[in-house]
Amino acid sequence: MNANAVKDDLLLTAAEVEIEAAGKDARPKISVVAYTGRIMRVPGWGDIAIDLAGLEAGGQVPLLADHNATVGSVVGHGEPAVANGRLMVAGVVSGAGEPARHVVEMARGGFQFQASVGVAPTEHERVKPNQSVEINGRSLSSPGGFTLVRKGRLREVSITPLGPTRKRRWPSRLHVVRTDEHGGHHTRIRSARMSATA
Repeated sequence: MNANAVKDDLLLTAAEVEIEAAGKDARPKISVVAYTGRIMRVPGWGDIAIDLAGLEAGGQVPLLADHNATVGSVVGHGEPAVANGRLMVAGVVSGAGEPARHVVEMARGGFQFQASVGVAPTEHERVKPNQSVEINGRSLSSPGGFTLVRKGRLREVSITPLGPTRKRRWPSRLHVVRTDEHGGHHTRIRSARMSATA
């Protein structure tokens, strides 16, 4: 693990990353489904779910490259929102370093990025095997039980080439779209399927 990585947080793979390459003077837009509200498998934690009702996710959130918490690794920033039992982040690619340029160029080339959330848990509990819990608008259970984060704080969302071990695979799409200098006429450069954890 990188010495500058965010420590003591849950790092969870998410579902969808979309980047729109903008016109000459505009910043590329980025949209991320940061967490789908389902159970995920996280190294060091096992199966886990986050109760989005208890997640502090207000204000601007940094979009990092690979959970590397340095100024040079900032890809962009965005505003988090919870909708339909999912955590979404919409923002811009505002980073001036190589990681931001790499993300945009690799997405244009069709690279299948994943996203991952850095959450600082403040209250969690163990859910027994096969016990159902109603959170995020759905009923969740796991044969081996799982850790339920009842409260926590969203620290960052990262763009990553790989996520942790997958419990379930959900199809999603990565889009890179170019906008002309007048703000219209979107042209899809690449649309690629990717697998990501619920």
